[in-house]
Amino acid sequence: MKIRTCLFPLLLGLAIAPGARAQNDNTLIDVNATALGLLDGAVVDTLTNSGAAGDFTTLIGQVELTSHPANANAGALVQGLAFNGDKMVSTNPQSSTTMEGNRPYTAMAWVYNPGFGAEEAIVSWGHRGGPDGSNSGMHQGNNATFGAVGHWGSPDTGWGPSGVGTDINATANRWAHLAYTWDGTTESVYIDGELSNSEIHIPLNPHLSFQDGTPTPFAIGSESDAGNVNSTPIAYSGTIAKVLVEDVARSEAEIRTAFNAESSLFFDGVLDVSDLDGDGIFDSIEDLYDCLDKNVADADADPDGDSLSNRAELGFGTNPCNPDSDGDGLSDGEELNRLVGGQSAPTDPLSEDTDGDGLLDSAETGTGVVDGTDNTGTDPLVSDTDADGLGDLQEVQLGTDPFNVDTDGDGAEDGAEVALQTDPLDASSKPAFPSDQIVKVDMTCLDLADGSIVDTVVNLGQAGPFTTLIGQVEVASHPANDNPDVQVQGLAFNGDKMTAAVDAPTLGLVGNQTYTVRAWVFNPAFGNEEAVVSWGHRGGPLGSNAGMHHGSHPTFGAIGHWGGGPVDNPNEPDVGWGPNGDGSDILATQGRWAQLSWVYDGLEDRVFIDGEFNNSEEHPNLLNVHASYNDGNPTLVCLGSESDAGSVNNTPIAYSGTIARVEIYDSVWTDEEVQAAFEQERPLFFDGICTSPGDPYQFVVSSPDGGGTIDFEWNSSASEVYTVVASDNPAGNPDPASWAPVAGLESLSGTPPLNTHSIARPAGDLRLFKLIAGPAPALFSDDFEAGAGEWTSVVNDEVGNTQWELGSPSGTSGPLTGADESGNAWSTNLGDYGQDSDVSLFSPPIDFGGLQGAELTFDAYRDADGFGDSAMVVFRRVGDDVQLGMEIAIDMGLFDTAYESLSISVPEAVIGETARVEFNFISDGTADAFSGLTIDNVVIEASAP
Repeated sequence: MKIRTCLFPLLLGLAIAPGARAQNDNTLIDVNATALGLLDGAVVDTLTNSGAAGDFTTLIGQVELTSHPANANAGALVQGLAFNGDKMVSTNPQSSTTMEGNRPYTAMAWVYNPGFGAEEAIVSWGHRGGPDGSNSGMHQGNNATFGAVGHWGSPDTGWGPSGVGTDINATANRWAHLAYTWDGTTESVYIDGELSNSEIHIPLNPHLSFQDGTPTPFAIGSESDAGNVNSTPIAYSGTIAKVLVEDVARSEAEIRTAFNAESSLFFDGVLDVSDLDGDGIFDSIEDLYDCLDKNVADADADPDGDSLSNRAELGFGTNPCNPDSDGDGLSDGEELNRLVGGQSAPTDPLSEDTDGDGLLDSAETGTGVVDGTDNTGTDPLVSDTDADGLGDLQEVQLGTDPFNVDTDGDGAEDGAEVALQTDPLDASSKPAFPSDQIVKVDMTCLDLADGSIVDTVVNLGQAGPFTTLIGQVEVASHPANDNPDVQVQGLAFNGDKMTAAVDAPTLGLVGNQTYTVRAWVFNPAFGNEEAVVSWGHRGGPLGSNAGMHHGSHPTFGAIGHWGGGPVDNPNEPDVGWGPNGDGSDILATQGRWAQLSWVYDGLEDRVFIDGEFNNSEEHPNLLNVHASYNDGNPTLVCLGSESDAGSVNNTPIAYSGTIARVEIYDSVWTDEEVQAAFEQERPLFFDGICTSPGDPYQFVVSSPDGGGTIDFEWNSSASEVYTVVASDNPAGNPDPASWAPVAGLESLSGTPPLNTHSIARPAGDLRLFKLIAGPAPALFSDDFEAGAGEWTSVVNDEVGNTQWELGSPSGTSGPLTGADESGNAWSTNLGDYGQDSDVSLFSPPIDFGGLQGAELTFDAYRDADGFGDSAMVVFRRVGDDVQLGMEIAIDMGLFDTAYESLSISVPEAVIGETARVEFNFISDGTADAFSGLTIDNVVIEASAP
């Protein structure tokens, strides 16, 4: 019987007694989000405050609960409120409290921020805009002048060391207790109870009202601009768990005491710090684990034998009672102590698949040699070891080499071949790009979550794949123009740059070459010129650069060739969007998906917006695009920016939006061709109807009769089952796994190589369909816990010393239970097996019809003499017991110390038949005190041939 145990981090929802912190008349703010009793993701609109400022409510954005690990106990999660451009404000205005003029005060907070900027406000009052000293904001930031406290102007304070501000960097990505005090003259700032910096300032006088006349409140999550409260300057981008503000300046000793009183929750995940055995592990934590004893000093013990002490396991968040916390086949110690070339390269002991490629960490052995699915040799820290656009699991499934970008050596990378449906294992089958197709990249259906980092983009063109050169490119989504409920994906650029594998001169993109360029982009607010795609380089002379822009400048907002000037000057090669000399047409594309096109015929540049001609300029005998940089290297085709003269390693006029598709053709398109291409792609970007050309299933939804019938088609496998799901509100529920299955399209078996199905069109105007694929249920499965069923034991010899028996084995050696400590297993005698035996165990009849292939898996415990005894698996046809295919030997020369999972490919002769599986055991004439062969958990599953 298979039992799978998963370790889940302990989420701390701790009830704190009202008297846990003594309240007094000095308290203005005392809010606590660690014990609200709600799950992560819950929206919190109101936060109870026992101080004089009154309760806090959300003014801007949406504040949600989130959790982060305790600093020294990763298995315990502590909750707080996630802020990211959000703002909560107090019910009572600042003027109704004692916080006026140069009043002394103390502010303290527990926060968690993975990566803060120069200044991010946790709690504030007054407002920005001056004069000096008229604002108060507690910051977590690394600016040396105002990273700790913002008062506007000279009274600002940074974290220590004074004038450097680097102390605060150690608080990134962990819980930190930050505090600052103002005594009327001196401001002191503290990190985890220790003084970090102090400065003497002019008297403070924070604003009591905004310029619109409304009173200033206290704010959590940002400061406020001068005009009114409806702003979020220097907004916080992390989690705030607790905030305390008092109108009294606490001493250094009091700050340290306050930190110590609460540190056990944020560092260890507990409030009860009792430690009876004095081993440094709190009793309340030891009580959570059966293998820990609060009465015995066992912090350095290793009860699960994974080479990690209890103290270390709690720090890492692993289970001290389970040697393999994530169940991936590697012990926690093996994962954390992993070395590569003598350097530390740990895998995650809390994730069975550290790199997320679908392969268990234990299978990715890093040897560089594939030796079956249980030993792929790939890197467990890299999802695509050879960076060819195919994940390691996908390569293993396809049979391509995960260490070779071009398995068949035909010049086309494996990822590109799969995307184009050519065979990456056949050198004679390779992508046949049209000779004029230089770039064709599509990022709309990458099937990745927003925020996922993309290092390589498959290019279905002669320029080869694009890879990130500068920055970090991530997946981002924006609503379809006419259907905001559906999001369309692309890649977000913001000072980032990707370059093509093949250089521009090789592609012919030099001199006065003709071409057509197309792109789908989304930019909420572009500047004068922002480059979508480019080649050549900047710096002159005139006409030596080529860049497609999304910008508002009337001279070079559309195309950059290097050379500004009046638009009616033929010696000025740059081009703006229409109207000519104005460039304002492009402004209508802000904040929506736009299709931009550019055609150059050797004389005239023409530019288009959404398929419509927009502007043109002639440049007779002027363009001569650079073929190399000043460093001598050939120029490259670039996404996301242009290039300066020196080299490719820079990002001038970088794009600040999302790029979904880019195409470059070494041919001149007509206006009609540009319009037709736009109309063909319009449904995705305007209506949200998406197809996935890079999808291995090639899931296609169509209607042959104009909408009355919906047809579905996808590539299928016998080893999978399929369900088509649908939603008419994908924005409200973006997880397809929770969408409703389409009636009649649930749990469909694969009909290789293609599944095709039709249904009547469902009600409603718009519906998004998704295909969900999963492993097919086992063809046969038995853990024997329900008894013998139709299994049959047969004695083939004349002596009868041995027979297959079901129950708990009890031999002199070998197992004493079934696999996973279950009660039943089949064994060659429940005690020791006898000599001169030949016994068979037959399964019930199993139908192998309709399959391409199948695999038999079972747990075995081999405990025989190691030389004279044998065992085999045989498949026999039901009806005449004819053997189908060759018998498969079970290696009885091995002595197991635990159950081992064995897998056998079902012989081809069995496929299509109804057959029984025979487990045969034969012993020699020597008397042995061993248990023989025990089997459990027999499973047969469909597989690829």
